[in-house]
Amino acid sequence: MPDEHSESRSTSENPSDPSGGSSATPTQLGRHAASGFLWILVNTAATKLLQIVAIAVMGTMLTQEDFGLFSIALSISAFIATFRDSGVRDLLVSRPKEYNQLVGPCFWLSTTTNFALGFILGITGEIADAVLFAQGKLANKGDLSKLVWIMAAALPLGSPSSTMVARLKVDLRFKALSWQMTIASLVRYGGQITLALLGWGPLSYVLPLLAISIVDSLFLYYLTREKAWTHRPMIKSWPEIWRSTQWIIYASVAAGITSQGFSAVAAPFLPQATSIHITGVVFFALSLLFTVESLIGNNLVQVMLPILSRMSDDPKRLGTATLRVLALTTLVAAPATIFTALLFAPVEQLVWNGKWTESAVALFILAPGFVLRNVVISVPAPLMQATGRFRSYFLIWLFTAIAALCGSALGGIFFANSEGLALCIAIFVFASCAFVTVHFLRPLNIPTILILDSILRGLLIAVAAGCVAWFINHELVTPHLPQSFFFTPDNEKPLHAMIILGRSVHFGPLIQIAMLTASFCLAFITLVRVLASDQLRDAISVLPNRLADPARRVLRL
Repeated sequence: MPDEHSESRSTSENPSDPSGGSSATPTQLGRHAASGFLWILVNTAATKLLQIVAIAVMGTMLTQEDFGLFSIALSISAFIATFRDSGVRDLLVSRPKEYNQLVGPCFWLSTTTNFALGFILGITGEIADAVLFAQGKLANKGDLSKLVWIMAAALPLGSPSSTMVARLKVDLRFKALSWQMTIASLVRYGGQITLALLGWGPLSYVLPLLAISIVDSLFLYYLTREKAWTHRPMIKSWPEIWRSTQWIIYASVAAGITSQGFSAVAAPFLPQATSIHITGVVFFALSLLFTVESLIGNNLVQVMLPILSRMSDDPKRLGTATLRVLALTTLVAAPATIFTALLFAPVEQLVWNGKWTESAVALFILAPGFVLRNVVISVPAPLMQATGRFRSYFLIWLFTAIAALCGSALGGIFFANSEGLALCIAIFVFASCAFVTVHFLRPLNIPTILILDSILRGLLIAVAAGCVAWFINHELVTPHLPQSFFFTPDNEKPLHAMIILGRSVHFGPLIQIAMLTASFCLAFITLVRVLASDQLRDAISVLPNRLADPARRVLRL
């Protein structure tokens, strides 16, 4: 384990002073941001391999109905559980100089709130379970409420972690933060895999949440040695804290609804016999996009919030930095998201033999909209937090939440299939994210044309590279492969497949994966080098020299 306390000393002039580093130069802050993001990205990338294994196992062991049931439970949680912590984590990060005075009352306020929310969430789950069972959309009474009660119990158990995570962010201890995120992921996905293999069904998703809450708090205490519970609660200060954090709380609720509210809104409008199945298909596609999102958008915001907060008193410098981050975020998020959608079809054939074919189509439809979701998560949202504009932060997520719910409702009303539901969600997500990005960056005096160029150039390049890869694979390669290389119900023969772990793994999908990967990477790098060389040069400039120099030589920059 690295010496985290020495890391803290290297990232702040005075490790005991949470405001340390406020006088850092732009270059120093840029290095902090790049180094922090790389640490978090590398650690998270490793755990995402485990998440991919978890998705593969869950996709094999669970049915579409199981996924649909969990997605509804998650949607219910999105309306309530996002009130958790009373927004104190973001408040502490945005006010580093007041950290020591605020940590005590913030801890006790968040703990009290989480206990209350857990009870409210459980009762809400009981009501939703009774309503859906009465409508004939649940096979067994209590299936839904059981999942929701477990999610509710995880809320108070995770209370101690809030202030300790804030401490790591304030001190710019990104390496320590990356280790905390890694261990939480190992507990979560390792638990999901184990429970799914043991046949626990949808419970495989929620039971690890209890373990995460406990492990998180213990490990964060090891990293920070902070005992917020020893501070006085100062109950009289709670109303003032609430007034300071209310927009953060409202924004968290709206963000949760934007991410997880699709199923709860769409299910009542879908046909009774297939509603759980359709929501399960779309949720499976969304879970893959959320994996990419957590690797890029959610990790980048961990770094950008404390960095941008140190630029809040210099609007010109902040505007320049914001535009660069905007372009770089799209340049990373777009190829990752489009490539995930492109590669899913052969991977699905390889792993699930056609079980999730509907999700492959939904994933293609949803991908462009979720590129812009990554942009909102990474740039305008943390920018509003960093500059203390919490009401604007709330409005960003309120607008996108309303758009997501409208898309889900219209998809359920006008379409009785997963493709139509995905299309409506994608249109509303794309339009709302583009609007809020342009609108909420205007106060920085960044021209609209530059904002649109930053968010659309990388996306269009990624889509073009995807089209090139798709054409090469489907028009030039696949037609010349023997049909016996692919899985069909009457073609499960060892002659045309490798036997791995007792399963037949056909050659066709493996060849497609190799061709898609090679052609997409080559096409994307070529197009970026020609059409976005400035953004590429910016991206390379913040890398460590041992990585930047070889990259410049290879790309001739």
